[in-house]
Amino acid sequence: MVIWVSIQESLTLRDLERLADICDPSRLREHGDPLPTSVLRDLVELIPCDRAGFSAYSAHSHHAVEQQVLCAHDDQEPAAGPDEILDVFWRHFWVWPASHPERTGDYATVIRDTDFAVSRPAAAPKTEFHRLMECRHALVVPLSSRGPVSHRIVFWRKDGIDFSDREVLLLRLVRPHLAEMRDVGFRHRRIANSALTTRQRELMQLVAGGQTNRQVARHLQSPKALCGNTWRNIYLRLGVTNRVSAVESFGAVE
Repeated sequence: MVIWVSIQESLTLRDLERLADICDPSRLREHGDPLPTSVLRDLVELIPCDRAGFSAYSAHSHHAVEQQVLCAHDDQEPAAGPDEILDVFWRHFWVWPASHPERTGDYATVIRDTDFAVSRPAAAPKTEFHRLMECRHALVVPLSSRGPVSHRIVFWRKDGIDFSDREVLLLRLVRPHLAEMRDVGFRHRRIANSALTTRQRELMQLVAGGQTNRQVARHLQSPKALCGNTWRNIYLRLGVTNRVSAVESFGAVE
């Protein structure tokens, strides 16, 4: 109790004002990503870090549905390839603190990588994963799952001190509002997806399922099924600007 009071007293009026600004309903006018980009940017200013991002993934099928990453500096992307990083991540996911929400159903606790003891067999892979990510500290904010897909925001620090109790408290306070923003973002996408024609939805289902252009054209019996004009119309209806975003937007809410 004494610890809790001391953390509360460390919060300033400026902290609360910044939290209120992040939760401003006007942010929801930003469409396209699950979380408004301005919100992610302000979170990085509130919780200083080198990289932060929203991710949606299926923990059981080891499949990433969507990634939305913001780097504090242009040179903060890991040098290691994404395939190498994901291989280590998924092979040891269930024995790391990162899987706490999926293992326990607790999507309210904000998790530091150092909050839970890691078994000796898992310690080396965890160190390897952090080396590949070129980061030393991680902080996970679960946003509850949507069916089989888990959602979270992760903050990374390349070096320096670990995330503080005060920073954990700030994110605990704002977490329910971030989850609500996520829900609104996906509702916007469902509305956009409902605007697709039957033919466009069929095409997107094939592309999101991993079929090649040739396979899609053969299935739809149309050599022009994936022409530029087709994609431009889909982009307009989904409110995106490129093919990758269209597939992510479509697949995340199907």
